[in-house]
Amino acid sequence: MMRSQLIFLCVLIIFCLTSLLYSASLNEEIEGSWVGKIKDDKIRLSLNIFNYGNRTGEWNTTTYFDKTEFTNLQMEKEHDFKIQREAGILNLYGKFSNNRGFGDFTFHVSDDFRDFLEKEGFSNIDDGEMLHLFFSDINKSYIKEIKKLGYENISTSKLISLAIHDVNLDYIKDIQSLGYEDISISKLLSFRIHGIDKQYIENLRKQGINDISPSELLSMKIHDVTPEFIKNMRSQGFEDVSISKLMEFKIHGVDEEFINDVKNLGYKNVSPSKLVEMRIHGVTPDYIKHMHKNGFKDISLSRLIEFKIHGVTPEFISEIKKLGFDNVSASRAVELRIHGVSPEFIKEIRSTGFEDISLSKLVEFRIHGIDKEYIEYVKDLLKGREITPQKVVSMKIQGI
Repeated sequence: MMRSQLIFLCVLIIFCLTSLLYSASLNEEIEGSWVGKIKDDKIRLSLNIFNYGNRTGEWNTTTYFDKTEFTNLQMEKEHDFKIQREAGILNLYGKFSNNRGFGDFTFHVSDDFRDFLEKEGFSNIDDGEMLHLFFSDINKSYIKEIKKLGYENISTSKLISLAIHDVNLDYIKDIQSLGYEDISISKLLSFRIHGIDKQYIENLRKQGINDISPSELLSMKIHDVTPEFIKNMRSQGFEDVSISKLMEFKIHGVDEEFINDVKNLGYKNVSPSKLVEMRIHGVTPDYIKHMHKNGFKDISLSRLIEFKIHGVTPEFISEIKKLGFDNVSASRAVELRIHGVSPEFIKEIRSTGFEDISLSKLVEFRIHGIDKEYIEYVKDLLKGREITPQKVVSMKIQGI
């Protein structure tokens, strides 16, 4: 035999062996254990799948089946029974007693269905993936219908995802019937994963939310902007609030209770943006009440937000008042915090002999970097002379 013919024969043998091994791995039965519960005309079947093919570890899945799908199902005895669908046969052995059962199973893939999938462009589907197709009852009719619905070029991985997330034909038709004829497979999967269904979209439309894109729908669902939430916000006077603002409300916790609490504190007709701003900066009803008790009864929400930004707390105002500054204005309180005039700083400056120093002068001290150490230095420098706060500031400005 010629050397080239021998090489060709070896390659052919290797190819055939590889094909046989691949075919064997695809057609190796999946096995595991099952637990079931019968309720009315449904059976909830939970499967614990053991190792199969080249995969290791275990995985679990739960699926509901119509009781009528089971062949040879009997009660109160250990026996063999099965469920057959186009994707394969689920052979079960075990016992049901008092509507509960357990046992073992094997899953055998239908070669006919695998061949059909190959012809339709879905290749290299392993047995575990075929089991997912079996659970969702993905069959020849499903493949043909989904293509008629406009999805001609679905990848194998997308088909498996459709099965895993139970994106059935009725679901696709429901979504398309609401005006989303061109929605992508990826978006359909996202819709299913996040629980967007026909009822959710229709209820949104009852609240006037129309012409909304798939991406906006997903954002609303992810942030739990429900039709009930929109209805409640409208009852609070926000009839024309935008979708983006509704999502901001949800993200930052602007709800009916918060709005009512703010209204009860005397703040009527607060804008959506202001409510969000309050939440972002932590201007709570309790914070407002404490500020009212500290003498800021007519303070605006904008000023309260400014208070929060700069750390003007009820405790800070109380400490300032204890030091004898009873009538601190809102703007002065913010100024004190901006420049770091703390109760401790005031006490420090007073300990140098400036007992009656004003808040404005204390701010000036901070601006120019005057502290206890500098005042003592000036006193030592000007022994026997009268030293005023203004004198200290002048010396500091002059670089002394």
